[in-house]
Amino acid sequence: MDNSSLMGAAGSPTPTAAERLYATPAKPELGEAPTLELAELRHASESPASKLYATQASNATRELAVAVNPSGTESVLSQAALEFSQAAVDMGMSEGQINRLAALARTATANPMTADQQRAAELDSIKGLRDQYGKDFDKAFAAARQLAQRDPRVKAWLDRSGIGSSRDAVLIFAELGVAQRRANRLKT
Repeated sequence: MDNSSLMGAAGSPTPTAAERLYATPAKPELGEAPTLELAELRHASESPASKLYATQASNATRELAVAVNPSGTESVLSQAALEFSQAAVDMGMSEGQINRLAALARTATANPMTADQQRAAELDSIKGLRDQYGKDFDKAFAAARQLAQRDPRVKAWLDRSGIGSSRDAVLIFAELGVAQRRANRLKT
């Protein structure tokens, strides 16, 4: 079946109700060839997971991209937001978790930690994990670390933003890592 029969053009049969309901939508015409960035955005938006998550994550991941790379150009920020969105879907991250990471990144970018503050943050993170997970501390810590390192993009933006050792970020990644491990999406 071609597109002309779906439109009911002169000389072609009128489409049935099922044809009108399930017809493949026509792609919009562009005045110029799409850029690689636009093509990537279109490709990413075709996956079922991004269709379910993209409306929630688009603003939050954009904020995270701006917080991690505040001096980036528009195309860099768009690409970063796309990558954060893909990573968030992969990890099962909620919009609230992304917003929390964005707030942490904004704070860390505005006020970079000294080496002493970094060490204090690491100790506070360990205490937070021990308080949250008790005897399962080692498993939660391993799951958080494994999840953060599974995708090189995630590890890079955690390092670049300076939030990789913050208590809240570690607890978010521990929660996500434990959930991924329970769902058999993270190797033990």
